[in-house]
Amino acid sequence: MRLWFHEKGKSVNRNNVLTLSEPFWQELKAHPIPVHCEVVRSLANNPGCLDLYTRLSWRCFQAKGPERVPLFGPLG
Repeated sequence: MRLWFHEKGKSVNRNNVLTLSEPFWQELKAHPIPVHCEVVRSLANNPGCLDLYTRLSWRCFQAKGPERVPLFGPLG
């Protein structure tokens, strides 16, 4: 999997490749998190916002009806 993209005309950094074990890759394929690539790219330099976006995307994807998402308190 290539984590970052490179611009045309620039050399490719070999540290740009991540190799996953087969069991881990199968787990990811079995339970994907529905996120938009553009949003992840935009939030790549802000791990807190990326974490919140990923968590909210997962919670909304799993929701079967209206739910509350606590931002503060013991479950926030």
